[in-house]
Amino acid sequence: MVQLAFPHAGRAMAWAAGVLAGVSVIVVVSVAPEGLRASSDPGAPVVPYWVYLLPVAVGVALTRLLPPRAPVLQPVLYDGRAVLGALLVMVACAVAFPVVVGALAIGGSPLYHVVKVAVLIAVPAVAVWRTRSSLETPRPSGPWRWWAPALVVTVWALLAVVAPWNEVPDYSALPVEIVIGGAVLTALT
Repeated sequence: MVQLAFPHAGRAMAWAAGVLAGVSVIVVVSVAPEGLRASSDPGAPVVPYWVYLLPVAVGVALTRLLPPRAPVLQPVLYDGRAVLGALLVMVACAVAFPVVVGALAIGGSPLYHVVKVAVLIAVPAVAVWRTRSSLETPRPSGPWRWWAPALVVTVWALLAVVAPWNEVPDYSALPVEIVIGGAVLTALT
């Protein structure tokens, strides 16, 4: 068993991620103050930022509140090199995906989705699968471990998908195969 060299690294990474998220929002709002396009498709509507940010803010707030006394479960690391290797593979995939899409100029083609599933799901899944015995995560006990995440996901989904301010797209002009294929690939990614 390997002890973690930096026991507070998780907290530092969480703060760094929060700062990066905040800076990202500031940059995006300054570049496109009117809102974000709902899709890269031509004629897609511009959606105000609060429609995107409200579900995220409520989800984060609920995650911080529920459950109020969740135990801190320290993972047990058996092979740090294997886990680091998997992490590097996943970072490389995140960096490689836009490069591959740009180099092959497949942004609007069906091949885009195939590359997306391969680079962002299949390769990282293999990397994680290969490290399955390198890291052990203790499982929490208690009923809150089921109802707390279910509550957060339900509230987020209601705000992000079902709320009346979310525009319902009209796919009636598209062939059914395209709609089903796009839905499956979107669900995968």
